[in-house]
Amino acid sequence: MSYSTSNVWVTPVAVGQHEVRQLLVPAHDGITLSKVGTSETVSSSRGTWPVTRGTRHPQDDSLTAVLPVLAPSTARLTWAGPHKSAGPNAVLQSYADAISFTTLGRETGLRRPQMAALHSIIGYQSSGVTGPAVVVMPTGTGKTETMVAWMVAARPSKVLVIVPSVVLRDQVAEKFESLGILQHAEVICPSALRPCVLRLSHRIDTTDEAERLVEYANVIVATPQALHASDPEVRTTLTDLCTHLVVDEAHHAPADTWTALVRAFADRPVLLFTATPFRSDGRALPGRTIFRFPLREAQRDGYFSKIDFKAVVGLGDADEELAKAAVAWLRSDLAKGLDHVMLVRAANKTRAREILDLYEQLALDLQPRILIDNLPPKTAKANLAALREGTSRIIVCVDMLGEGFDLPTLKVVAFHDPPRSLSPMIQLVGRVARTASTRRVGTACVLVASRLPSSHAVNAGRILTPFRRLNLDPLRGGCVVVRTCLCW
Repeated sequence: MSYSTSNVWVTPVAVGQHEVRQLLVPAHDGITLSKVGTSETVSSSRGTWPVTRGTRHPQDDSLTAVLPVLAPSTARLTWAGPHKSAGPNAVLQSYADAISFTTLGRETGLRRPQMAALHSIIGYQSSGVTGPAVVVMPTGTGKTETMVAWMVAARPSKVLVIVPSVVLRDQVAEKFESLGILQHAEVICPSALRPCVLRLSHRIDTTDEAERLVEYANVIVATPQALHASDPEVRTTLTDLCTHLVVDEAHHAPADTWTALVRAFADRPVLLFTATPFRSDGRALPGRTIFRFPLREAQRDGYFSKIDFKAVVGLGDADEELAKAAVAWLRSDLAKGLDHVMLVRAANKTRAREILDLYEQLALDLQPRILIDNLPPKTAKANLAALREGTSRIIVCVDMLGEGFDLPTLKVVAFHDPPRSLSPMIQLVGRVARTASTRRVGTACVLVASRLPSSHAVNAGRILTPFRRLNLDPLRGGCVVVRTCLCW
């Protein structure tokens, strides 16, 4: 029989308000038992571990899987032995020859954009050419896994990863902590250890704390806001001790706080990853583009699906009419057995709370939640967990879940207040168009409120004239829906 396990963590290293964590065994199944003579082991694509039976203690000082003496009553493994970290240097040593550039076209291995990006990065960093390197990969092509693959292939000593939001910080950190899916995909060999990771979430009080945090970590994931919460000399100590900088969602890099950080790494390798390498203010990214995977190639490879795009032209209360149309669409998807959730976008926190009240009136059974800045951390975490688990089907946000957020069931978006900048709109639309999911999902739908006077409703078709297969469908409730099928 095969076994499964939950996450097994090392005893974390506490420094000030922070903890450096390392995942000894990630949660997974498909673990098999092998026996050679009297010696037993369990193994999977994530590693190999010794086995002890019953209540016997492990014979050596290593993490050990515990199995019953007789036939197991459960397929879930328990563990005995020390939960200690081997340390960041042991992690780097385990990465020697640990990555496989498998042949394209196989079910396992890197995707085509990931393979191409990884070769481009290694080639650039080996060429002796200096300066930040920009990597452009469309949403859904595996940007974060490419970062993880690069870490194992290039074996950088101390990596600082900068992301724009707390939600993305936790998501990216989780990928590094587990090595993503790369061991399961047979890209990284089972003997590779998972890195020691720090999620920087608070102020660092002293330079000594900064030194100790870098000493114990392979990877530090932070937002610019978390970095700037510390005094300048503390921040400088941390960045000076890091050997590499990785910037996710790098279209933010021209902003002053981000630019200062990139300049601080002028003498060290810098990688900037983005799906949208342009800004509405026209400012350029600080670096040269070394790789760009075309959007048309991503669509050809099946990373994106078609999207139903609807402009709801309100003849009365535009918010109420959009909400009714969006809830009706979501209910229709759920009735078909599709595991969909909906994101509702508002312009600011005040608008978000007003719109949340509206959705609670219309669809309280779908448990609408809110996710905005300054929510208590426990509330924000609980609301996000409810969305992931499907106990809540509607989340109202400002700009919290656009860039880099990974939730395959997010398939309906209602723009009560479309962003003024094109970049976040493209980010979010691209995210709902992703096809990769282990759960049952269908066609994505994007609904946008169009506040036109009633006398202009007959001209609503002009809104989406650049798109194909345009048709107008009147809905009940005093609104008109302009509907098109958008090939993302």
